[in-house]
Amino acid sequence: MPDDPIPDITPDDIEGDPMDTYDPSILDTPKLLRPTYVPNMGRIVGRDAELTKLESVLKPAAHGDPPGDAAILSKPGTGKTLCAKNVAGRLRALGQQNDVKVVTSYVNCGEDNTETQTAQTLAASANRQLDAQMDIPTSGISTGQYLKRLWELLDAADSFVVVLDEIDKLGTDANNVIKKLADAESDGKACYTGSIVISNKRSFYEDLDPRVKSRFQNNDTELVFGPYNADQLREILHNRTDAFKDGVLSDDVIPLCAAFAGQQHGDARKAIDLLRAAGKHAEATGKPQVDESDVRAVQKQASTTRERELIVQSLSHAQYVLYAIAYLTRTHSDTSFSTGEIRDVYQDICASEAASPQSHNSVLQHLKNWAEVEITENKHTGGGKARGSYRAHRLVFDPDIIIAVVESETLTNTDTRNLS
Repeated sequence: MPDDPIPDITPDDIEGDPMDTYDPSILDTPKLLRPTYVPNMGRIVGRDAELTKLESVLKPAAHGDPPGDAAILSKPGTGKTLCAKNVAGRLRALGQQNDVKVVTSYVNCGEDNTETQTAQTLAASANRQLDAQMDIPTSGISTGQYLKRLWELLDAADSFVVVLDEIDKLGTDANNVIKKLADAESDGKACYTGSIVISNKRSFYEDLDPRVKSRFQNNDTELVFGPYNADQLREILHNRTDAFKDGVLSDDVIPLCAAFAGQQHGDARKAIDLLRAAGKHAEATGKPQVDESDVRAVQKQASTTRERELIVQSLSHAQYVLYAIAYLTRTHSDTSFSTGEIRDVYQDICASEAASPQSHNSVLQHLKNWAEVEITENKHTGGGKARGSYRAHRLVFDPDIIIAVVESETLTNTDTRNLS
């Protein structure tokens, strides 16, 4: 076994170590601002109707009857995961109260993104909750072996409710996981089963068997969470202020965090992340209070970092297309441009880079992809008699930053004099 690269330091070696002193001046209970924190009912804002619907699907399990299935769909930061975890936790507690054994399991399919990994997580979760002490190895056995152990464990349960978060990350394996859970109950291999699937994309349905799809696509089992409005975002943040020491938040911090998050399609996660980062910024700079300047500083940094990563990690032609609309935005009085106008500049960039230009449809697809990650936006416009109807694209991020990133990371020729 290789030596541990981390030095073996004893307590005697760290007497007077600067890390031994810890007295945060701003944050008091930082866990309240962590993305994994699941608040109680009193802290959940603007989701009463969604919670009621989800409760109606699952609560039969707490009374010894079969739970239902549900799909929760919408953009990130709308409370999907938070609500599903909250209801599943209360369901398990109600089962205990009613002497009904309800086993619940949460799977982040972004991490466990294969059928085998999902089956292992489900078996390990059931094993812990049932205190069965069955051997569930982290790897080394087949999907079938994990499921066989899971069915054996579930003999001791009345219901098994599974939350499959980011289910679209499972791809075609999503169909297998949901179908096997449902079939296990109908075939007598397991107790009652119910699945709550969560996705940012409706397209995850495309990979499902029609019989599996029908379990979710109706008014009783499909929930769509809308974006939070500004008032709800402010209330969400007010419900987390006890993460901070008394008196350290200036009055303008929460409204400003909510306003920035409101620009990001009502994303509560971004609002909370921004509030936490502002607190950290104030603490790092030795300030006694978090104010508007801290929020603006971390917002600018976070925005630039996110967009830079999205740009750098994208394909070169996607960057050429983005550079084209950024160039047009910087050099023209207009702010919206047709796909054809952008493609003209894109082709000039390809010529400058000695790259073969892609088709009009490929350019359009790149622009749609940039709109999905909120770097651009687009809409159909009438265009008048001269131009007819066309799709207009608008940049919603700083063109100078985009140009600087693409020129430094991707382009080999940064001379823009020959661009359209």
